[in-house]
Amino acid sequence: MNANYVALNADIHKNKKIKEITNFEHAKNFHIASITMDEFGMASTSYPIVFLRNEDKSVSAATILGLEPEQNLFIDDAGKWTVSYIPSIVRRYPFSLVRTSPDSEEMALCVNDDKSLINDKFGIDLFKSDGSPSAQVLKVQQFLAHIHNMQYRSKDFFQLLDNIGLFSEKALEFQQDGEAKSIGGFMVIDYEKLRSLSDEDFIKLRKVDSGLECIHIHLGSLNQMQNLVRLNTIKKAK
Repeated sequence: MNANYVALNADIHKNKKIKEITNFEHAKNFHIASITMDEFGMASTSYPIVFLRNEDKSVSAATILGLEPEQNLFIDDAGKWTVSYIPSIVRRYPFSLVRTSPDSEEMALCVNDDKSLINDKFGIDLFKSDGSPSAQVLKVQQFLAHIHNMQYRSKDFFQLLDNIGLFSEKALEFQQDGEAKSIGGFMVIDYEKLRSLSDEDFIKLRKVDSGLECIHIHLGSLNQMQNLVRLNTIKKAK
């Protein structure tokens, strides 16, 4: 279970409240944020979307938020997010679904147990007086369940992309202050590989709901690198 996260428990948290999150300071050092298929459309309006090879060899998708490690160009000095779409992994804080053990499929609704968030007096109730989850907690459960389900669906689609050989490792190149720079460690869908797909593999993609749409959104989103360069230039000029 993640550090600082504890399972919500009526015996422990029945009379506890949680302060409302009013800024995104918790994400100020996120230079990438993982996303699921259903987020591609909105995410592409502001961020480049790339793919990552995980330690277990699976593939996930992520938005690039900064050009340097621990740099988030989309949070201002007041902790406000500066564009309209905020990745769900950022919005879910301070809640998360966490496996009850590394080998278990059972998930527990957990909360960051930081004392600056959980207290006895201020904020939103976590439980009702009868020990049942509050309306806010039920809303969070529904939101996290949606994310969890989309993560599984997305994982299957990304695995298909990997199995048919569409990924290429690529350093994303950009110009900063007249100097050529690049950031690597990512994968993108190779357009030439996509064009040369066999009919059999192309049909596999067509059968995935929104699959082809996600591919084209991803490819188009790479143009957002220039948006990051612009934001980085503004940040450095301050």
